[in-house]
This record gives sequence, structure tokens and C-alpha cells, in this order.
Amino acid sequence: MNLFWSTRSLTESREDHLTEFFAAALAHAPSFRAAYADLVLRRYANNLSWPTPVIERVETQPEFAGTGCRPDLLLHLEGGRRIACEHKLEAPETLGAEDDRGQLERYLDLPIDGVVYVRRAWLPPGGAVLSNRKYVRPAEKEHFLWSDFFPLLGPGQHLLVDWLREGFEWLGYTPPDPNVGELTLRPEGDAERAMLDFAKLWDRVRTSSARMGWSVQNGAKIQVYLLNHKTSPVWQVLISPESQGEFLVRFTPHDEANLDATRAAVARAVASLGIQTRLEIASGSKKGQKVKVVDVRAARSAVLGMEKQTVEELKARLLRFVEPLVVAVSR
Repeated sequence: MNLFWSTRSLTESREDHLTEFFAAALAHAPSFRAAYADLVLRRYANNLSWPTPVIERVETQPEFAGTGCRPDLLLHLEGGRRIACEHKLEAPETLGAEDDRGQLERYLDLPIDGVVYVRRAWLPPGGAVLSNRKYVRPAEKEHFLWSDFFPLLGPGQHLLVDWLREGFEWLGYTPPDPNVGELTLRPEGDAERAMLDFAKLWDRVRTSSARMGWSVQNGAKIQVYLLNHKTSPVWQVLISPESQGEFLVRFTPHDEANLDATRAAVARAVASLGIQTRLEIASGSKKGQKVKVVDVRAARSAVLGMEKQTVEELKARLLRFVEPLVVAVSR
């Protein structure tokens, strides 16, 4: 019996439940503990000229007197350093809404040596957190994801690790499959699994777009919407890897007066992509009304390539295709 999974339904505090099992696995599985320290802390430690980080013990829900702060996990390292970890499980559909910046900023003010932030889905904290020297982050994104830890949960380390690995598989806390399968907006079976995998590849695009001032939203599992840019002539950008078998990036201007300027800006970006695309004026909708939009279409193989690639290579390809187009309408 997998006690992690069988006891999960007995509590409403799913974050605390996962944290307790995760902490127990760190405490009782030396190989998992060392791999976790290497993944999460080595880069941070190197930047600060610390020795190789070694976790001596872990503590859950420690209370810092007089602050009201109780981080989910506190890592005690050799040499007396301490790293707080905040764990989140929810995956909000709207990115850029209420995040945990206030909580994280309070943790960064504690007398500790670093703060780690882990989420189920991408939702970056605010600039004050990201620029804080005590904030611990991966090289390629703003925070860790639970799926980052799945490769560390190899079989045979400890029963607790085995339980977590099975639980992560059931919960979908797994890295995306680099073999892109069938993509459809009405998925079933294998196609649905392919969709869920593909949705995990958008991290770099989401990060880049948010940094440019867009509010990032998910749609139909594999689609991404960009909204609410303060200075763009574009009301919305739709990015879809499944539109009649093609990649589609659709720009909906605030009004038709911005249509020609939007098309011209996008055309300049298209010329820099280095792949065959179609740029056209099409019909779309805005708040239930039919409007003219600017579409950029490209064959999926042109965007993703035909050769076998790693997950990070696929993420980089998506970014190279989307980012210049978004930059063009973000000024």
C-alpha cells in the first residue's frame, strides 16, 4: 500500500501532506537528500562561494517567533546555514493574478540564508523577490516546479521515495515527454496525455511574455493567451500549437485603427524568424464581436523541427518562434 496516496484523501491540507512526506523522504533517504541539495542549492551555493551544500536535517512548519512566519520546510545545512522552502500545489488558470510575493518577501526578511519557492505550475513572484540575493532559483526559470524533482525519485532508494514517485506520477508532477504526440483541442486517451505533456513546454514563453508586461493565461490545455499589456496596440495575443495542424499566433488589436500598424510590426518580426510562415489578415472575435485580426501561421515541423530533441531544446524552439512576435507588439 502506498501510504502517501492512501492518506492524501484524509486531509484538506494537501500542501502540508506533501511537505511532510517530502521531508520524511529527505530525512531517511541519503541519496535523495544529496541529489535534492545538488539540484536546488548547488548553483546558489557556488554563486556565494559556499562549500558544497549538505543537508544535515529538515524541519517542517517551523515558527519564527514574533514574525507570524511558518515556512513549509526549513533545511539545516552543514555549517549552520538555513534555507526556507515554500510549497504550493494549486495551478491557477490565470497567471499574473494574486501570487505569494508578500509571503515570500516576509520570508526573505527572516534571519535565514535563502528561500526556495516550489509550485505545481509556473507563476513567478514579483520583482522584489526575484532580485533579492537570498532568493534561490533555477537557472532557466523564476522558481522550481514539483516536476523538477521527479527525476530524483529513482526506485530503490527508500520506501518513502517510492511512494512519492508513484504519487508524483498519479498527480502529473512529471517532466514533459520530448516526443510531441497528437495535439487536438478535443483530446481523449493518448492525445490528452500528449496535450498535458505539451502544456509543460510553455515555461520559457510564459516567463518571457510576463517580463514584457503581459498577463499570461492558459486556454484549452495547450493554448496560451497574453492580455492586458499597458502600452501595446494589441488587446490579446493567442498562441496555439493546434490550428488546422499548424502553429498559430493571432494578434487582436484594441481597435481596427491599430490593424495596419500591428500587421507592419508583426511582419518585421516574421522576417527575422528564419522559417516559412504565412502572415494574413483574418476574422476573429473580441468580446463576442467579429473583428479583424493579424494571424501568423507556420507548420508545426518548422517550429519544433523533425529531429529528436530534449525538453529544453523544445522549450527553446518555442521561445525562438514566439518571442520575436510578442516583442513586436510590446512596445
